[in-house]
Amino acid sequence: MQRVSRYTTECMGFPQRPALLPVTFPEPPQLDVVPSCKWLLSVYSQDILAKLEDIKAHITSTYGSILKMDSTKKITKKLAGTAKRTALWLTSVGNEHGQILISVLTAQEGAGLDRMASDLVKMYEKAGVDPPVALYVDCGCCAEAAETTKLQARFSGWPQLLAQGLSSADMDRHLTREELALHCRRRTRGVTTTVKLLEELFDVLMGSRGNDFLGVPLFDQERMEHIWRVQRKHVKCIQDPLDECFQ
Repeated sequence: MQRVSRYTTECMGFPQRPALLPVTFPEPPQLDVVPSCKWLLSVYSQDILAKLEDIKAHITSTYGSILKMDSTKKITKKLAGTAKRTALWLTSVGNEHGQILISVLTAQEGAGLDRMASDLVKMYEKAGVDPPVALYVDCGCCAEAAETTKLQARFSGWPQLLAQGLSSADMDRHLTREELALHCRRRTRGVTTTVKLLEELFDVLMGSRGNDFLGVPLFDQERMEHIWRVQRKHVKCIQDPLDECFQ
């Protein structure tokens, strides 16, 4: 269209010039018909369908040696249309590169995870990939040694994953000096001291120092006390092993 506009503009000056015969100009060429949006969507869909097997292979060929499993409600709150309010939790398993290996939408936390874990184990087995060496979770850390947790039952295909942890030598081989410099080089203070310091912090936050500039408390005391009663048992889970040496 820009070229046609330029062509007609250039032609306008010639009829005003003196000439023996009237000046005539050939018509500009017809414009090409632009494909409709339906045609473009149809071609795009056919192109995707032709590459579907390659796309599936690319998605299902993502693995990792260090996995992390976590659940969130943020994704399910964004569901719209007929899918709105049909799921409450999204549980995903990612690797050390931040890639998602598998996800599942569930009506509540915990439900449907058995099939997800089973499919993940089968995916590794079918591909002939070595099982991961570590799986980070936010539950099941306080179980007794002789007790079989739901997590161990779900990943029964990887018994070595939950039966033992990485040794100090293994950790030293995986961590670089730059990564170590990002962490505080000191030992945790033990369960008793940690509990004491946390309770002192809660006392301060529940007082006047825990209010905003209008004097409104920033924390709900009843809710904070309930959370502390539930989470207090995990203080021992975040302590350094006694047989490790820190500098």
